[in-house]
Order: sequence, then C-alpha cells, then structure tokens
Amino acid sequence: MPNEKSIKSLVSIIFIIIILICGIIIFGVYMNEKWRSKRDVRRRVDIQTAMKAVNFYLLDKNKLPQNETNNEWDSSYDPENKNQTLFKSLREEELLSHIFDPKNDLEHNYRYHRFEAGEYGCLRPFAIFQVTNFETLVNDNGEGVCPERNFVAEAPNGYTIQWFE
Repeated sequence: MPNEKSIKSLVSIIFIIIILICGIIIFGVYMNEKWRSKRDVRRRVDIQTAMKAVNFYLLDKNKLPQNETNNEWDSSYDPENKNQTLFKSLREEELLSHIFDPKNDLEHNYRYHRFEAGEYGCLRPFAIFQVTNFETLVNDNGEGVCPERNFVAEAPNGYTIQWFE
C-alpha cells in the first residue's frame, strides 16, 4: 500500500508541475504580445516626435537636416558606431533627444536620409524618415514616393515620412 500511495503522490506532483509549466508558458506568450504592442506604441510616439523636430528645423533653417554619415541611411542601429548618429544635428539644436527603436536591431530600427534634387526623379531636395518594422501588423505605412523609388515599399510593415524642401 505505501508503494501505491507514493506513486499517486508522485503522479500528483508531476501533474501539478505540468500545470504550472503550462501556465508559465501561456503567461509568457500573453506578456510577449503585450510588450510587442507597447514597443509599437513607443515607435508611433517617436514618429510624431521626429516629425515635429524635423518640421521645426525646416521652418527655422529653411532646409532639411543633413546626413550624419556617408552611408545611404543614418540609422538608429549601427553595430560599428555606438555614437547614435541618427538626428545628431537635431539633438545639437535641442529639438530632439535620443530616439531609437525599442528593440533597435537589424530588423527593427529608425533610419533617415536627405536626398538632393533630382535623385530618384524627385525635382526638389527631400528627406525620408522610416520606422523599418513594427512588431504587429500596421495598416497605415505613411508616404514617401519618387518617380523612380517607392520608399514605402521598402518598409512594408513600417512607417515612412517624406519631407520636401
């Protein structure tokens, strides 16, 4: 009998452990989805903040901020350069504090570039700011198109803003 009782106790303990593990997994999946949504909210706030800062700069200087690097895009994610060059000139003008994607990796980052008149068929100088990817699906991807390049298509689950001088 004691043997049968200890087997039932062992089975009960294993059953409780399995239920706890399942509960932890379900809670983890639920919280991960919540954190994904919260990171996307942060990205949307950063879009508005960057848009306002660039608009103020454009009004004040009558030109768009220059690129900070020689790369095609100034990015919040640059594993070789930890100096956070994205919008350095806006930070120096005290129009913007550091903004960076909450994950800030190769897939999720912010990027900016100012293009000269004539590039990609656009007649005036223009700049593009992009949130390259949201973690949840988005319906509004912003706007940014020139006759020879559709910037919105380059970030299909992101957001694109285009300014013209």
